[in-house]
Amino acid sequence: MCSDEQHKEKMEALARIEKALGDIRQNTAIDTPIDQIYMVSATTPYTIDAKGKRHLFLWSATTLTLTLEDLGQITLTQYVWLNATFMQGLRVFASGQTANAAILARCTNDDAA
Repeated sequence: MCSDEQHKEKMEALARIEKALGDIRQNTAIDTPIDQIYMVSATTPYTIDAKGKRHLFLWSATTLTLTLEDLGQITLTQYVWLNATFMQGLRVFASGQTANAAILARCTNDDAA
């Protein structure tokens, strides 16, 4: 048991904590990722654009060899997120793809897709 004075002090401390948590919740913006599907092929590129977010991740249901404009090639492995943030502004082609292949681009401020 605690005295009335101790109880009052604990309740005041709890009120300060609740207020601080409320302030944090109010000032913390929830980041909603921007997801878009792009169709790419050997002749139809996708231009990397993080849409103002810190990170851009690419995903595909099929393994694709992507040709990065003037840089070379990189493999986008099936069902694995690829961090493409460093490629901002590059045009990306799906090497050897005559038909369009779908790529999911996720723009987010989170460190992981």
